[in-house]
Amino acid sequence: AHPFIVKSGNIQTTALGTAFNVRTFNESVDVLLTEGLVEVSVIDRKDQVIKLEPMQKAAYSKRKGLEAPSYQKDMTDMLWTKGIIYFKETPISEVLRTLENWYDVQIDVSGGYEEVKYSGEFDNEYLSNVLQSMSQALDMKFELTGENVKIKFNNSL
Repeated sequence: AHPFIVKSGNIQTTALGTAFNVRTFNESVDVLLTEGLVEVSVIDRKDQVIKLEPMQKAAYSKRKGLEAPSYQKDMTDMLWTKGIIYFKETPISEVLRTLENWYDVQIDVSGGYEEVKYSGEFDNEYLSNVLQSMSQALDMKFELTGENVKIKFNNSL
């Protein structure tokens, strides 16, 4: 009688007895269902409604709208609930935004990094350890001062 509704940008997810994850990045929203049933809809668009089954993911972007659901092979998108940050060939801009949100810091970046992708898994790690690991893999240098991080990528990437 009283559904649980999560609004994220232009997307509304209605929980119908369930467990799910909503992830927003820039202009896109992903909804991943782990159990139960959810209805995902574009606010003010009655024609864009999808019901998800467990292990399905709905993706929305302003450019493409609400896409047909896809089945997920694993639950890596849910690792954050266990304190784990997971990246697999993730564009560096998304990695840095995730780190900013996770650690509540401001990251300033310079150098040639636009095409860089990163893979790694961190289980309740300090930000300094994450950055150190990234610097070894990505030919970058970092400076961490309080809530500010400066990252410089070498142009050789």
